[in-house]
Amino acid sequence: MASSANEMRIVLLGRTGNGKSSTGNSLLHSRSAFHSTQSGQSITRDCQIGRREYTDNNGQQKTLAVIDTPGFFDTDTTITNEDIKKKIESQIFNMTAPGVHAFCIITHVGRFTPEEKNTVNFIRHIFGQDAVKYCIVVFTGEDQLEEGQTLEDFVNTSPELRDLVQGCGNRTFAINNKLNNQPLITKTGRLIEIIDNMISNNNGIYYTNDEYQRIERERQEKQRKKEEEERQRKKAEDDALKARILEETQLEAKRRESEYKMTSGNNSSSEHTDLATSALNVHMYFQILYQGHYLSVYESQSNTDVKSGGTLKFFHVPLMFPSIHKTKKKWIWLDTSRTRLSVSFATTDKEIIALVTKHVERDKVKTGYQYSIAPMIMASVTAAIVNADGSVIPGIAPVRFPNPTHIALVFCFKCTSAEQGEATLNNILDGKDSIAMSIFFSGLHNVSMNVVKITSETLRRVASKTTADGGNTNAQFIQRKQANKFVNSYMANVEKLVYTEKSNAETQMILNDLQDQFKTLMQQAMETSAQQQVTADSFSQLWSSDDINPDHITNEINKVFKENKEETNYLDDSNIYFNVNETAAQSSKTACSADAEVGIKLCSGKMKVQASHEQQSSSASAETTHNIMKKQDIENYFTKEGIEVEWKGNKFVAKSFWVNKLTDITDQLQVALVAQQLIAEKTNGATMKRINVMDVPVPSETDSGE
Repeated sequence: MASSANEMRIVLLGRTGNGKSSTGNSLLHSRSAFHSTQSGQSITRDCQIGRREYTDNNGQQKTLAVIDTPGFFDTDTTITNEDIKKKIESQIFNMTAPGVHAFCIITHVGRFTPEEKNTVNFIRHIFGQDAVKYCIVVFTGEDQLEEGQTLEDFVNTSPELRDLVQGCGNRTFAINNKLNNQPLITKTGRLIEIIDNMISNNNGIYYTNDEYQRIERERQEKQRKKEEEERQRKKAEDDALKARILEETQLEAKRRESEYKMTSGNNSSSEHTDLATSALNVHMYFQILYQGHYLSVYESQSNTDVKSGGTLKFFHVPLMFPSIHKTKKKWIWLDTSRTRLSVSFATTDKEIIALVTKHVERDKVKTGYQYSIAPMIMASVTAAIVNADGSVIPGIAPVRFPNPTHIALVFCFKCTSAEQGEATLNNILDGKDSIAMSIFFSGLHNVSMNVVKITSETLRRVASKTTADGGNTNAQFIQRKQANKFVNSYMANVEKLVYTEKSNAETQMILNDLQDQFKTLMQQAMETSAQQQVTADSFSQLWSSDDINPDHITNEINKVFKENKEETNYLDDSNIYFNVNETAAQSSKTACSADAEVGIKLCSGKMKVQASHEQQSSSASAETTHNIMKKQDIENYFTKEGIEVEWKGNKFVAKSFWVNKLTDITDQLQVALVAQQLIAEKTNGATMKRINVMDVPVPSETDSGE
């Protein structure tokens, strides 16, 4: 429904046969919004509502809502005025809530009857004493005034009629509903101006009473209960998911703890202790300054048991400085496809070994011993490319090494395109981008404590599984109305495929954060990535293509929209007009109503298009609506939804779709996963390093260092 703040609501009241329905059609610029006849028996058995757009005296776009009512003083003796009163009371308040701007009492020139003078009392009984301040008497049959006779002259011919007009503040208007096109539109425009002025005189507010206020309270309470039920439902789902994840992570943590204890027990009983085992128990020894960076040096606790002449073990934090690769003779390079960026780092070098040795030799307590100096054993290292503000670069998969043991480590970052590979290489060399690392050391943690383990293979599997969930493993594109469905599928696969550990971690919070980030990044990707148009016969290339099957769209749209040739010929403004069957729209959930939001299955969203006209009948048992819409409005709506439709022959046909490349979307979603990996590892004690060529020594290609 239109917002009540931008809607003028007019109620038409009067005796049967006075032209209420015809006046309603004139106000709506339509011939068929309300069914009208010259019969003395009422055709309108229920209250009906129709709407159109108009511009008020201040130039603001508003909605005009016209409510037609059953006629008073019907010649049908089976229907009494009391029956009419009860019928109106049962329907009108809900249809016009939160209030009415104008009551138009419709009478006819030459047909005024004595009982019509009671119309004002009739209104007072239904709506309250103050309702008359919002009444205006509208005379139909203006063409039947005698030559030279004014409306005021006609009113003064009958004391009863004069009393009626005076009871309505002397507000009157005359109209001839038989006029055609522009003259009638101009005439009804003057009536709207009079009503606008009356609203201004009433302090710009609509008429309301206790009944309207009760209905509004009930509406708000119903909305509150609905929102509370939805909140409780989501909470129950979240609690169930949290319990499941907690159970799984606790079981995995127990398994890993058992494995670690078994390994630790075996090592402690062994006569021969290797380098990794020694690193399980260390303490800080000293720090040294090297190339402008402080490096921490740790001593093994086992040194206390070493006899004079034996070997003492020391470990320094790995340098992770760029180093020249032995065969490539470079420290950073692209492969032949230009999509794999490799960067070589050294964990140590000869200068560091010599510098640490020199500092140890100064310690008199260490005199008479041999020295073993090596980089600290790493339990894991994760690396990602980040920009100047530390944000992960979209489309570049992270690299993860579990238990790396080599002196030189080569990180191979997979890029989505050769262009991205080239740009990233240049940005790193220019110092615009950096390489962020999170490192867990065996000497500082008994077990790896990262909450989320994500590798390039993980990202590939999540993207591949989500694509397959759409029913087509070769899908290349996605339509923007599928965004929520895709994010939900992507998130479900993250929960399944991304390993989580550490039983006391706030895993559910991390997953919730991820879903929020996915939605934001999905929206950004849809807005910033290039769109392209695919024709209807290529829809099979879309992810979950059944969502927007063009044959289904064509079939369902034409169930809802039917050409109204009578309205098209009447308005004669080069537009084609259509009836909108809201019953069909709601049952198929495929197209739209004119002024209401109806779910669209084909778009997984909502459609809201303002109708040119609307006709609605309401009863206690059912409600149907027949709206009139322009062809251009229908086409424009679907264009905004990324679907091009055209009127072809005698029906609407789905012609093409605006889509995004699927890889552009998954690249953005991977950003959240990689960023979450780094945040989680930092939170859980990882050492964070950010390598930028402006801050660390970078070897030239002529250097021969490792």
